Amino acid sequence: MMNNKALALLGALAATATAQSENIRFGSAYSLGATNSYIVEAETTIYPGKTHSPAQDRLALWPGMGTDSGDLIQAIVLSTDKQDGECGGTNDQWCVFASVLQGSQISGDSVPVDAGLGITIKYAYDDSSKNYTQTVTVDGKVISSLESSSGKAIGWGTAVEAQNDLSGTVTAHSYEKTTIKLAEADLAFKDTLVLNEADASDMITSDNGKTWTIEKINIHDSQF
Repeated sequence: MMNNKALALLGALAATATAQSENIRFGSAYSLGATNSYIVEAETTIYPGKTHSPAQDRLALWPGMGTDSGDLIQAIVLSTDKQDGECGGTNDQWCVFASVLQGSQISGDSVPVDAGLGITIKYAYDDSSKNYTQTVTVDGKVISSLESSSGKAIGWGTAVEAQNDLSGTVTAHSYEKTTIKLAEADLAFKDTLVLNEADASDMITSDNGKTWTIEKINIHDSQF
């Protein structure tokens, strides 16, 4: 069962997303936060598997960071029934793009990605500009990027987001080699973990709570 902090976070995300689409629902998730510090870098590789079948409008998978200014940094892996219009892809490909919600949604290039590929998503904070840069990479090639002034990220988590008329089973998928680096050590960060129909490797730190690694996160099937 989710704790009150996790429920509040999901409620805030849902309220933000509603501005972009109707009938927002969330499925299985892995969630961390809030930290007593802030996140200076987060990197993970998502293996989304096959797109939703039959193709429907619409499914978004994302690892995101909530910030102290109310923004949501979220590179998105998207499946719709109109992938050609979304990114020039086919319905068995994902549309992938860097994105941030800050009142309205701002996005980088949207690029088609084959279902079997891993998608590496990195968020990095720059002390000089006070901005976060998102970098989305497939097979060593950067396909989408975005820079935003979003405050400081205090939580990190994954989402299965069903929008509009999407229904049925969203199949299990995984995140691998996740690393989250904080500005200052926070050994209590691991105690903020909430799992909702998910399981994962232990959180490991080798520097007393400043850098955390999770070898694998398994996101179970979601029913809508």
